Amino acid sequence: MTDQNKRKSAKDGGSSSRRITHIGPGNPKGRPKGSRNRKTIIKEFADRTQRVTIDGEMWDVTTVELLLHMARNLALSGDLRAAKKLDKLRQDLSPEPIESDGVLLAPEILPVEEFIRRETIGGSFISGPPSLPPPHDKKSG
Repeated sequence: MTDQNKRKSAKDGGSSSRRITHIGPGNPKGRPKGSRNRKTIIKEFADRTQRVTIDGEMWDVTTVELLLHMARNLALSGDLRAAKKLDKLRQDLSPEPIESDGVLLAPEILPVEEFIRRETIGGSFISGPPSLPPPHDKKSG
């Protein structure tokens, strides 16, 4: 006896608000039972161990560790894309947020004499603009 046969219609004293809108459970065209979603498949693949030789030693590493090791080697050899991807991954997985309270400006490297000259000029700005040498007189020059 199906669910439909057990329920009474509104004519037989049953509730008309309990209409059956579909027969059988779920979506008949939906995902088959026992199928796995992409996240599960990727996790299983990433956790699978591989036996590799690193610096002459045999290691059992997961697929993720192997991929990270390969990406690091590419970045160290000068591959800019690999370096950027690794940096983004590090930022995404970083447990502490990176806080920025401002900008650090580092001065250029100057010879000692130039540094002293600039500091002398800079110190005079506190009391007023630097004094300029008197203009050359065309008659005496």
